[in-house]
Amino acid sequence: MTTHAHTQASPDAAQRLKDAIGDGMSPFADDADLMMGETDCPNGCTVEPDGTCHHGYTSAAITAGVI
Repeated sequence: MTTHAHTQASPDAAQRLKDAIGDGMSPFADDADLMMGETDCPNGCTVEPDGTCHHGYTSAAITAGVI
């Protein structure tokens, strides 16, 4: 995992991930694995689920506490 002096959480991406995981019955539950690496980075960065983009935004999985 890459760490940065100034990391920023990705609360919007984390909420979308939580909504997708939901109770497992969401039509988006199958997409949850793909959503784990999303960030709120304005540059559209996606990362490994345990990662942070080079702009300092943490993954949805980290922000949501999944990892």
